[in-house]
Amino acid sequence: MTDILIHLSIGWFAAVLGALPLGLVNLNVVNDAILKGNKEAFKLSLGATAVEILYAISALIAGKQLIHSLDSNLWIQLFVVIILLIIGLLFLFKNHREVKTINISLPPFIKGMGLNFLSPQVFIYWLIAVVYLQSTPGINYDMKYLIAFILGVGFGKLITLLFFLIIANIIKAKSQNISRKINTIIGSILIGLGFIQLLRLYFNSQ
Repeated sequence: MTDILIHLSIGWFAAVLGALPLGLVNLNVVNDAILKGNKEAFKLSLGATAVEILYAISALIAGKQLIHSLDSNLWIQLFVVIILLIIGLLFLFKNHREVKTINISLPPFIKGMGLNFLSPQVFIYWLIAVVYLQSTPGINYDMKYLIAFILGVGFGKLITLLFFLIIANIIKAKSQNISRKINTIIGSILIGLGFIQLLRLYFNSQ
């Protein structure tokens, strides 16, 4: 039971970390909450969450194949360290351009799915996350643990989008400042994870 809760928590935390940066989905949730109401924004959030789960499942499959295709676990861990540091630095020094909302006449659930499909970087994020977790190690591929992980992903994504829905008016007024703060926090977390992984490699080699 403890391992199931751990996998649920890992999925939840990874989804929250990936969903916090302001992008197409988040700002359209805010936009729809203000212009069309919370019900429409909630349906959009459900659609985006469904695609997030598909991305996470695809990343679990692809990540497992990627890890098995590499001969040395050391190379996997070095690859993860480099990617974490690079992405962390990109978040820290990201050019904060305005992200546009998309106003199209589609059912909100379908719109939410479409917006997340228009964000292929989400899949890249999940692929990196899965490879990182596998190198720690962190994910047990037994079915009950995978289900717990995926449920955590779904809850994490949905709760984060609901957070944006609840504070829609605040974010709409201060989206630029919030974006900078969120990117700084996430960049720092990723760089921190990279250094932690580097330290683990060093001490394991001694």
